[in-house]
Amino acid sequence: MTEIQYRQPQPYDDEISLIDLTLILIKRRWWAIGAGALIFVAALAYALIVRGEPSYQMVSIYETAQYIDEKGQEQPTQSTNGLIQRLQTVHWPELRRAYLTEHSDLDEMPFELVFNNPEDTHLISLVTPAEESDQEEVEHIHRRLLAPIIDTQQKEIENRQRVLQSQAERIQTQMKTVETADFDSAGELYAQYSDQLLELEAVLESLREGDVIQYAARGDKAANGPSSILILVLGLVLGGVIGVMAAFLAEFGSRVRHAMKEEKGAV
Repeated sequence: MTEIQYRQPQPYDDEISLIDLTLILIKRRWWAIGAGALIFVAALAYALIVRGEPSYQMVSIYETAQYIDEKGQEQPTQSTNGLIQRLQTVHWPELRRAYLTEHSDLDEMPFELVFNNPEDTHLISLVTPAEESDQEEVEHIHRRLLAPIIDTQQKEIENRQRVLQSQAERIQTQMKTVETADFDSAGELYAQYSDQLLELEAVLESLREGDVIQYAARGDKAANGPSSILILVLGLVLGGVIGVMAAFLAEFGSRVRHAMKEEKGAV
């Protein structure tokens, strides 16, 4: 009788060497190149889209109305922070509503706005990042926004002038009364009134209206997100990684199909 011999199945060796990996990449190089190129082209297109026209900081600066106090220091007639709060909570929302009503095709404001008060100053700055071609529109918005503040400051100056003039007139009347009076302290009282009058006149003369130093002047370039070079570098790196993955996936799919065909043939 012929003895039937059974062959022991060989264990499957799934260990892949560095040479095997290199051979796979060479074999599937067009998969790697194609997938990598596709990612890089997408990154290039994105970089071209986001680059557009450069944006700049459009800056308007308003110096608040001031006066010189008895210590010889400049003081704002109204709190600078209070004016900024009014701009942020009242005038800016009102302007947004009016602007969107005028431009019914827009769902939101096309520009952002930042309010600042540089340290140790009585300045209010309005900063809007925008393209140079939009500078005129930004200036129009800044003018509309500052208009009620300028009007409020003007009324504050006029009111202070009326109050100070009224006080000065009252002191002058008292001085005339004391000047013709006949009592021992009349001269001393007259001198006190004279000093008070000089102080009032000094404050009155020191009153200075608010002033717009500049409207929407072009400043430094605004941050526009990642640069085009950074996007291209990331696209190149990502394209290389995805290209290598595509090559290995293509080889894996090929081997799976080959194994399935062999299994069907054996059956």
